[in-house]
Amino acid sequence: MMPSADMDIGMLVLYANGMWKQAGICLRVSAWLFGRHEVFVHLGRRFRISWFRSVPYLLSVAEVA
Repeated sequence: MMPSADMDIGMLVLYANGMWKQAGICLRVSAWLFGRHEVFVHLGRRFRISWFRSVPYLLSVAEVA
């Protein structure tokens, strides 16, 4: 069983990805330029999430070497 912290991070990434896909181009650019960026490593991947107007948007996912 996964710890609840891992589940919380996973749910945040899924929600942020959904918000990114749902957003229009203007909102995506605004989140990328003006959002508060948060970078973290989880399960061998580096995620970058931008918080813009209290909504998370998943900007990038990369494998950690």
